[in-house]
Amino acid sequence: MDYTRRQGIGMDTYEKSELWKRTLAVQNGNDPQARARERLRTAFQQARDRVRPLVEKIGQELPMLTVHDITHLDALWLVADKLLGEDYPVNPAEAFVLGMAFLLHDAATSTFAYDGGIDGLRTTPQWKDFVAQQGFVEKDLAQGTAAYQRALFETLRLLHPLQAERMLSREWTGLDGKRFKLLNDVELVNAYGETVGRVASSHGKDIGVPERDWANAVPLAAPPSIVQHANGEQWTVDRLKLAMLLRCIDAAHIDSYRAPGFLAALNAPTGESKHHWVFQNKLSAIAMTANGEVYWSGETFAEHEAEAWWRCHDAHCMIDREIRASNKILRLNGRKELRARGVMGANDIETLKSNVPCMGWHPVDIRFQISGIGQIIEKFGGAKLYGDKPYLALRELMQNAIDAIHARRIHRGNPTHGTLKVSLEERDGQCWLHVLDDGVGMSRYVLTEVLLDFGRSLWTDAALREQWSGLASKGFSATGKFGIGFFSVFMLGDEVKVATWRDGDAEENQVTLYLKERSNARPLLLETPISERLQNPGTLVSVRLRNGRESLLFELNKKTTFGQDDPRYLTLAELVGILAPAADIDILTKDCENPQEKTIIANDWQTLSNEALMERIAPAQSNNAKQLIASIQGIRDSDGALVGRAAVRGLYSDYSDYSGALGASIGILAHNGLLAGYSQLPGILIAHNNADLARDSAMPICSADSLKQFVNEQAALRGDLVPLHFADNFLSLGYDQSRVVLARVDGEDLDVAKLRKYMAQRLSVAGEVIILADSIDCPEDVSSSSFDRYFELDPEIVDVSHGFEDRRKFGLGDWIDHLLPETSGHPRSTIAAIYSLIEDIAPDANQEWEERVVGDVNGQDIRDFCLIFSSDDAA
Repeated sequence: MDYTRRQGIGMDTYEKSELWKRTLAVQNGNDPQARARERLRTAFQQARDRVRPLVEKIGQELPMLTVHDITHLDALWLVADKLLGEDYPVNPAEAFVLGMAFLLHDAATSTFAYDGGIDGLRTTPQWKDFVAQQGFVEKDLAQGTAAYQRALFETLRLLHPLQAERMLSREWTGLDGKRFKLLNDVELVNAYGETVGRVASSHGKDIGVPERDWANAVPLAAPPSIVQHANGEQWTVDRLKLAMLLRCIDAAHIDSYRAPGFLAALNAPTGESKHHWVFQNKLSAIAMTANGEVYWSGETFAEHEAEAWWRCHDAHCMIDREIRASNKILRLNGRKELRARGVMGANDIETLKSNVPCMGWHPVDIRFQISGIGQIIEKFGGAKLYGDKPYLALRELMQNAIDAIHARRIHRGNPTHGTLKVSLEERDGQCWLHVLDDGVGMSRYVLTEVLLDFGRSLWTDAALREQWSGLASKGFSATGKFGIGFFSVFMLGDEVKVATWRDGDAEENQVTLYLKERSNARPLLLETPISERLQNPGTLVSVRLRNGRESLLFELNKKTTFGQDDPRYLTLAELVGILAPAADIDILTKDCENPQEKTIIANDWQTLSNEALMERIAPAQSNNAKQLIASIQGIRDSDGALVGRAAVRGLYSDYSDYSGALGASIGILAHNGLLAGYSQLPGILIAHNNADLARDSAMPICSADSLKQFVNEQAALRGDLVPLHFADNFLSLGYDQSRVVLARVDGEDLDVAKLRKYMAQRLSVAGEVIILADSIDCPEDVSSSSFDRYFELDPEIVDVSHGFEDRRKFGLGDWIDHLLPETSGHPRSTIAAIYSLIEDIAPDANQEWEERVVGDVNGQDIRDFCLIFSSDDAA
C-alpha cells in the first residue's frame, strides 16, 4: 500500500476521530465549557506543531524503523475510536493528557530529544553498556556504520520511555537564541506535565508498574482555571485508565499507515526490519466485529513473504495480550473495560489466514518443539553437561551468587562489599543446601522471565541494561554467560526455592520462586513470608538434597588420598575451598549443627602458606607432597599483579601422579575465584572465562614473559641443570634447552652439547642412534625381583625414558602453544630437542621404531621398542 491509498487522510486526521470530536473539538450549539475546552485544545495543537518536526527526525536517524512521525501520532486517535467505542468515559482533560501522551510516547526516539544530541547519548550508561556487551570499540563507531546504528537503536529503545517523562521540561535554542518548549502553557505544564510524562513513559514498562502506581491513587484534579472555565466541571484525570488506553492503542496501530510502500523503497529495510515493513504495508485499517474482536484485512502474502506473515501473526498475539491484560487490570480495579475484548485470529491460525491470506503456502504452526522440557533442562543443564559430578552444581550456584555480589559492588561503588554463605541444614529428616548472597538480587521480571529461560543469561541480555544500567560500561564481567548454570541444581534435588530481594526495592517486595517438583511442574511465585524474609538485599537458593548429604559430599577413598589409613567424606568447607579457591569475597560455611566457619577470606589465596594453599585445592593429600609444596612460587605479570602460584612437577617422581580430591589434577585454573579447569602445574593459575558449556577448560591469563620468569625461578631450585625427569615440563614452559638434562648414556647425564657430540659420534661410527623412549617392561620369563635387582642397560643406548613426553600430553592445553610457540630453535620437549639435533647433525637420517636389545638380566637379553635414527654416512 502507499500514501496515495490513504482515503480521507490529511494533516488533521486526529480531528476526524470521534474521541476528539466529543472531548476537545468545538462543540455545536451553546457549550458552557467552551473556554476550558479551547484552552486544552490550543495547548495540544501547539505541542503537536512542535512535536511534528521532532518525530520526523526518527525516520532520518533510524530508517529501518516503521513510521513514527506525526501521521502515526494522529492515527492513534482513530485507533482509539475502534478500541474504546463511542461511549467510553473520557473527559476533555483526560483527552488532553492522552493526546499529549500520544505525542510524547515515542518522541524521544531521536538524538534531538536529548541534551547534547548524539554526543550526549554516547556518554550515557545505556550506550556504554551496549558497546561493552557487544565488544565494540567506541572510536570505531562512526555514524552510518552497522555497529553505530545498532548502538543508537538499542540506546534509544531503552531511553525513550524514560526521556518521555522529561520532554515537557526540555528546551531547545533557536537561531536567535530564543528558547523553545513543546508546551508553553505554564499552568497546564505544572498541572499535567508530570502525569503526561509518566503516562507516556508507562507504555515501555511492565504493565504491572502503572497498576502499582495508580490503582489506588485518587484521580488527578484539574487546575483552578480549567475548573472555572469549565463552569465547575471537575474533569479529573484517571492515570491508570489512560496508561492502559495508551499501551493498547499504540500496540494496535499496525496498518499500512506505518509502512508506506514508497518510503520502504527509499529506506530499503533489511533483515528483521524488512519483515515488519512488509506485513504492515499489507494491512488495512483496524476494524472490529460485533462481539468486540478487532481485526485487520490484508493483501495476500506470497511464499517468499512467509516470515513477514508470521511477524504479522506475532503482532496479533501481542496486541491480544495487551488488550486482555489491560482489560483485566481495569476490571479488577473498578474501571470500565475497553469495547475491544481481544484480537480475531490471535489464537487461531485459520481465522487469521482468512483475514490475512496466503498464496502458495499454508501457515501451519510447525515450530521446533521439545517434548518433556523438564527432562531436557535437567539433563543438558546438569548431568549430561557436567557428567557424574553433582558437586559442580554447587559451583554454578556459587558462581551466580558471586556474579550478583560483583554487580552490587559496581552498582554501589563499594569494591569490598559482599559475603557468600553456604550451609547444610537438617530439617524434618531432610538435608537442605542453602546458598545465600548479598548481591543485587532479582526483580520479579528477572526471577520469572530470565532465570527460568533456559539458555538466557541476564548478564549478556538486554535486560541487564534495563535492570542495572551502567554495569557493563563500568567493567562488570560475569562468569555466567550461557544461562544454563542454575538448572544444574536439579542434579542435587527435586525441590528448590529461590528467595530474592532486589537491591533498592522495599523489604516487603521480596518474592520467592518455588519449584516443588523439579522443572516438570509449574513454578509458583510466592510472597516471601515475614519469617523467611532476607535480612539484606540478595538471593537465597535452597535445594532439598535428593540423597541427603551424599548428593553433594562424597567419600575420599585410598586411591585418591594416597595412603590415608581411613577413608572419610569430604567436608562442606573442603568442597567450597576446592570450588572457589581464589574468591575475592568472604565465603562462610556451616555444616548442620557445626559452628559457622570462614572458609575463604577475600583474596587470601595470594597470601596463604604453600601448605595451606595445597590443603585448599587438594585437602586429602597435601601433606604427602612436601617437596612439591615447598617449590610453589608466585607468577607475576609485567605490572606486578599475581596471576598464579604454582610449581613445575616432574615425571615419575614420588608426587607426580597426585590428583586432587575431585579426581583431577591438583593444578587448578580459577576465573573470578571459581574452579574453571585443571592444569599440570600444581597450584592455582588465574584464567580467562570458560568458552565451553561444560566449563572444564580455560586459558590462563599469564603472559609468555611472566611464564618464562616463573620457570627460571623454578629451575633455580633444581641446581645447575634441570634433571631429566623434569625436562619435558620445563621445556614445555619455555625453559632454555641448554640448561636441561636431555638424556642419560651409560649413567651420565647429558645436556644438549654433550648429547649432540654423542649422537654425532654414534652416527659416524655405528651409523645409528638408539633412543629408549619409555620405561622397560619386565619380560614374562624374568621375575620382577630379578629384573629390578639385576637389569643393566646397554651403555650405548640414549635413555630418555624419564622424559620424552609430547608437550600436548603434559596437559597444559592449547594455550601453551599459543603463548609459547614451538620452533626448531626452541624445542618444547625432549623429543623435539632430539629431532632438532638429528636434523642439524644428519638432515637425511632415517628414523623408525624397532625392537632392539636394550640390556640384560644375568646374561639374558632384554628387548624393547626403541626409536632408531640411522645414517648411511657411517665410517
